[in-house]
Amino acid sequence: KYVSERPQAFSEYTMASAIGGDPSIDDQRQSSLPEEYRPWVRGWLPVLFELSCIVNRCKLDVRTRALTVLFEIIKSYGHMYRSDWWVEMFRVVFRIFDNLKATSIGGQLPEPARSEWMTTTCNHALYAVVDVFNQYFTQLNGILLEDLLRHICECANNDNEQLGRSATNCLENLVVPCTL
Repeated sequence: KYVSERPQAFSEYTMASAIGGDPSIDDQRQSSLPEEYRPWVRGWLPVLFELSCIVNRCKLDVRTRALTVLFEIIKSYGHMYRSDWWVEMFRVVFRIFDNLKATSIGGQLPEPARSEWMTTTCNHALYAVVDVFNQYFTQLNGILLEDLLRHICECANNDNEQLGRSATNCLENLVVPCTL
């Protein structure tokens, strides 16, 4: 909420000034950053990125809460996002599914943990992504539909039966409202 109500605060804020360092270092790096892009880079993106990191690293109860907060922020403030912000935001969100790919290729998680990840976190994230996409369909259709369909197909083709069924339901949830 703070970012949405005070975007001007992020146009003047620099990381170096926040920690008492030399603000000229940050000013040099971010002087080429357009003013209207600063609330995204200094406000929204760090919050969304850190929530996605929590989702990827923590226990089930913590990652479920982080996932809920992440998507509530997106649903509540997505109307403020520019097209390029949406693309970056979905890159962050799709990182949640990287565990699915990495574990099926590299076997990094033991099978019980992998199965729990797919049945809980991936399942929840997949439904939430489709809900966001449906809510902002007119903004997202032309820029992210192909990526979303690819992720749905990856989930549907996964060896976890629950995630496969959820992917099929999500595809239906995506297609039906768009055709009405």
